[in-house]
Amino acid sequence: VNTYFAYPKDKKTDVAILMLSDIFGLPLVNNPLMADTLAAAGYFVVLPDLFYGNAVGVNDLNDPSFNISAWLLTHPESETQGVINATINTMKTSYGVEKVGGSGFCFGGKFVIDYLASGDITLDAGYVAHPSGALPADYQTVSRPLSIAWGELDTSNPSDSRAAAELTLTTIDANYQTSLYADVEHGFSTRTNLTNPRNQFAQESAFLQNIRWFDVWLK
Repeated sequence: VNTYFAYPKDKKTDVAILMLSDIFGLPLVNNPLMADTLAAAGYFVVLPDLFYGNAVGVNDLNDPSFNISAWLLTHPESETQGVINATINTMKTSYGVEKVGGSGFCFGGKFVIDYLASGDITLDAGYVAHPSGALPADYQTVSRPLSIAWGELDTSNPSDSRAAAELTLTTIDANYQTSLYADVEHGFSTRTNLTNPRNQFAQESAFLQNIRWFDVWLK
């Protein structure tokens, strides 16, 4: 699996963040830049290519001939889970990682949520920003700390879906926290119009939310 590594200043790898990207994957420069920024905050960061070189191009969504549903069918959950399982195992066996947090964005968010459930391969804490495809049932199994950054204008997570997710987390007495950022769209935490002060505030605040969560619940 093609993987991007970002190291903290002290080069320690015992506490790490597995970053699970949006559909644009490693080719979107903002994703490795995000990994670098997480590493600068003191974490060993591992960003695997979830799509085996077949990430969506930044301009593909503007192409009327591009079929996102067909693309998703070429990347079933089992394939992504295989990448995640192999990456976590390698982090622990080859890099001395003892604790793993998961930062998931859009496509990657659902998988962070899923890996916060009890199981053979798990994450110790998770942060997700505007997750795609996550249903209330996915939140039902969360058993480790979870932080969520919502965007008010995110059509993947409308108000009723956000409320259902939070109700589920409350019902199961999960250790969770959510923040809703006003007037920002799906994907705002990794790619947005930074000339708009509200968008810039949301992106920077979501990043600080990410780091603060792991500083408390992972380190």
